[in-house]
Amino acid sequence: MSTLGIENVQEILKILSIILNLGNVEFKETDQGYKVAENSIIYFQNVCKLLACNETELFNLFTKRLLAAKSKRCTFCFSNCVTLEECEERKNTIMRFLYDGLFNWIVKKINDKTRSKIKCSNIGEDLRLNTA
Repeated sequence: MSTLGIENVQEILKILSIILNLGNVEFKETDQGYKVAENSIIYFQNVCKLLACNETELFNLFTKRLLAAKSKRCTFCFSNCVTLEECEERKNTIMRFLYDGLFNWIVKKINDKTRSKIKCSNIGEDLRLNTA
């Protein structure tokens, strides 16, 4: 990574750790709604620490749907539970978003580092002619 000029390796590892921990988080349906499965609580807590966010807020992101109805005077907000499948899909969407952003950033860094400084207009053009 140092060859490519990537200095923030810790941030890359942090994002990968978030993705990997999120992949291990499972949700479980209870009488009171949904909760993080017992065997994946530690992974959920790791994600919260890495994102520096409140556990309740992150949990609500996966398990609650916010409905906002506007009237002439104000906006009413209602919270609605989602299904277990929607919880998983939300989690997977966040994982894909993080992975996609990281992957595209790394590819851009590689392309910037390996891009030729000499511009060629045709494939196979003699580079020695363009340096004069």
